[in-house]
Amino acid sequence: MSMKPELKKRIWLRLFSHWATLYPIGGGAIVLMAGAVLPSPAAFLAGLIAFGMGVAHLGYEWAYRLGKIAQEESEKLQEDRRQEFEGHLDDLHQRLVEGDTDPQPEAMLEELRSLHGELRDMAAGGNPLAFTMMERAEELFKGCIQDLEQTILLHEQAARQAGAVRKQTLKAREDVKREVRKSVDKLAEVLGYIRSRDTGNGEAGGQEARRRELDILLDAALEVDRRRRGNLSLEGEKEAE
Repeated sequence: MSMKPELKKRIWLRLFSHWATLYPIGGGAIVLMAGAVLPSPAAFLAGLIAFGMGVAHLGYEWAYRLGKIAQEESEKLQEDRRQEFEGHLDDLHQRLVEGDTDPQPEAMLEELRSLHGELRDMAAGGNPLAFTMMERAEELFKGCIQDLEQTILLHEQAARQAGAVRKQTLKAREDVKREVRKSVDKLAEVLGYIRSRDTGNGEAGGQEARRRELDILLDAALEVDRRRRGNLSLEGEKEAE
């Protein structure tokens, strides 16, 4: 089973931090070291037994409960990351509100969060269609978040400019907003289709064709988003030079 380093670290930490492993191994090791300085058969035996009990418990956890522990730690890791990301989104919302008087970016952010949250819950709840769409929807969602952050940078950049250059920067900001709006609408369309499948609405004969259309729609939206963000990065590098 392939695991990410952070997950491996959490699993090992949990295995060794269990009281039935930590105390016997730690206490047994101390007694054994003390016995080496002040030889005592009884102390050596007690330390050896304690150390062995700790190792035995560690072996049991590894042999019989590793799968469950790995699953629990994976879920905790995902929840920690989700909370961290939600905190980042809360911070972004505040920055969008305080950045200017344009209400559109923060409104799109809230719409994105609602769509993403519902799709994530449907995937976690066992909806197979939501699960298959989730990876691409997640990438598109995160791309939109980067684009909304870009609107802040463009607004700040425009505030330091004047004339035709400022107009060009503001136009670039509007273009970014327009593309985010398109992505939000596409995500809403995907989620609407999944909802209709979940409630049994729609003709069975057209469902597979519609699903293929949504696959193409998501793939196309991702490709456009990747290219556009790539172009923005190149433009930023040119300006830095």
